[in-house]
Amino acid sequence: MDSFVDSLHNLVIIPSSDKAFVSDVVSRLNTLTETHKITFIGHPRMINYENIDIRFFHNLNTYIFDLHYIDYSQEDVKDFVYKFRKIFEKEPDKYSFYGYDITYYFLHAFQLFGDQFYCCFDRYYPDLLQMNFDFKRIDKDSGFINEKMILLNFQRNYLLRPVLDEK
Repeated sequence: MDSFVDSLHNLVIIPSSDKAFVSDVVSRLNTLTETHKITFIGHPRMINYENIDIRFFHNLNTYIFDLHYIDYSQEDVKDFVYKFRKIFEKEPDKYSFYGYDITYYFLHAFQLFGDQFYCCFDRYYPDLLQMNFDFKRIDKDSGFINEKMILLNFQRNYLLRPVLDEK
């Protein structure tokens, strides 16, 4: 960490999910945030490590990739939560949102395109609650893989926000 430059924006990428290693690096980087401009890109598992103060991620202007993000300020999310509470008399968890998004995606695609719905993945991007799909076929004899991830940023104002894309 001696090679950090005061006058430049320093970018640190740690793809590791090793708890001890990541915790040590994040802690050390955080001590440099008062004298250096640092952006950190890390593994999504690290945000669940209880030994890392969440403020460190915000101080470091951290970015992570994840499969989902729930924005509770969105009207469709508020509506889902309201209806879920009313029907099930409890709070929806992440699996409730997964279940809704996955079911909606495939049943709506089937409704629109019929049993050949998979031929339309390249032009089917419905608004979902917490995730997005961008299915690609690796080769003509294979199935599909979802290539869509959401880039999230721990902003210095203590908000976690998705970095918006065009799709």
